[in-house]
Amino acid sequence: MVTTRHDSLTNGLRLRTKQIARHSPLAKGVEVFANWTLAQIAGECLRTAGLPTPENAQGTIRAAISAGDLNDVLTATFGAQLIKSYHEGGDSTLGWCRESEVPNFRDQQRIRLIEVGGLARLARGETPADASIAADLETYKVARYARKFVASDEDLADDLVEAINAVFGDLGRAAARLRPDLVYSLLLSNPTLSDDVAMFDSSRGNLGEAESELSTSTLQIGIAAIQNAVATDREGNAVTLNCRPRYLVVPPNLTTIAAGILHNLVCEGGIGLELRVDARIGTAGVTDPATGEKHVGTATNWYLLPDAAQGAAIEIGYFDNLQPELSTFALGSGQWGVGWRVKLDIAAKALGWRGC
Repeated sequence: MVTTRHDSLTNGLRLRTKQIARHSPLAKGVEVFANWTLAQIAGECLRTAGLPTPENAQGTIRAAISAGDLNDVLTATFGAQLIKSYHEGGDSTLGWCRESEVPNFRDQQRIRLIEVGGLARLARGETPADASIAADLETYKVARYARKFVASDEDLADDLVEAINAVFGDLGRAAARLRPDLVYSLLLSNPTLSDDVAMFDSSRGNLGEAESELSTSTLQIGIAAIQNAVATDREGNAVTLNCRPRYLVVPPNLTTIAAGILHNLVCEGGIGLELRVDARIGTAGVTDPATGEKHVGTATNWYLLPDAAQGAAIEIGYFDNLQPELSTFALGSGQWGVGWRVKLDIAAKALGWRGC
């Protein structure tokens, strides 16, 4: 949060200083604006642009928005707050979800290998056999999530910049919730993949029994299940994948238990797991942004997941940018003020199960 009335506006002005004429006070350092009203700053924007300044505050602000730099200053200010708030809370899905930029909003197809062809020993002078694989196709589309906000010229004349700035802080935090909401909705819904088997299923060997509450022994069972997972090549031979779990995700109720177990594993020279805590997989649950459906976990829920570089089971698809974007738009006839739009184009898709 800002500490003085115009701190956030000052930050926005700092972004614009290099673009404003050197003879203007705006180019000498934005600190002088800490005690200025928005109307005074608007007047300076008009003066710098060589435009006349109306006699009243509301007219000055309206003119600066239409023809001066004020709109850019406000957008830079609110955009900075949006991104700052977006990154403040952290994201427990980082590291184990693959991120992929997509070119459009049409179906995105991802091939998931289901049979692995090994290298065969080749005698001198022989020609190697053709490599071939069988694969399943997973498909998803990126969706747009957005919200708009309009500030009237009365709002701006009343110097409500900090109140408006707080709105964009809330929008940044809302955008930050999108990705984990989508991901944990997937985990809790346990989607069926293109092979007609759920992501977590006893036939895959990656679904614990209801009584498998987190403990050193059940965690070891989970680790072993992941590392002992095998695939079958086209000749019917078992192929050891040796996947390694990297993240342990638990609800808040298991925080101290999980931390104690991982501490003991490290002390005993065991493998290093990174603890992630997220209330969405517990009794708090999560609402799927894509469908509006509510999913609720349990207080004893836990997941083991691999590093995304080794074999991500969930892909985050995004269009153009993985963080929210802010833009302005013109108001309709008879309206005075400024409108802003916030958007984030994103999707989450389960692609596989190995390592989970």
